[in-house]
Amino acid sequence: MSSNLYTNKHFRQLILLNEDFRLVASDDIIFSTKKLKDVPVGKWFPFIESVCDTLKDIKISDGEILFSRIESPALFLPGSYDFSFVKIVIENKNYIQWSIYDYTKVYTYLTKYQQLKNEKDIYRQKLEYQNKKVKSIEDLF
Repeated sequence: MSSNLYTNKHFRQLILLNEDFRLVASDDIIFSTKKLKDVPVGKWFPFIESVCDTLKDIKISDGEILFSRIESPALFLPGSYDFSFVKIVIENKNYIQWSIYDYTKVYTYLTKYQQLKNEKDIYRQKLEYQNKKVKSIEDLF
């Protein structure tokens, strides 16, 4: 595996939403939000619309809410991402801090690993089945 997989500093984007789920600010590390500023977040990220009620209920004292392995969460954003949400207070106003983590490479490697492991397990099972038919030492070789 490439060490770049672990050292990529551009794998997290921080977005600040108001309580009406409107974009307040973003560091635009993964994607640009310039054209999205006046569009409700649910329009450009349907996933947010689907968890809107859950996010509205977050309290300042609650821990983060994490959604793992969101596949292609927007038309302009292919890949696999983890989303983290936490409510914060800045200048006496409540906001939702949304962190987007780009784990596309990690999940791609994980999927390939799982597929290879499954193939090896199938092959192992076939060998074990064949070994059950062994009647003499010569049958092993």
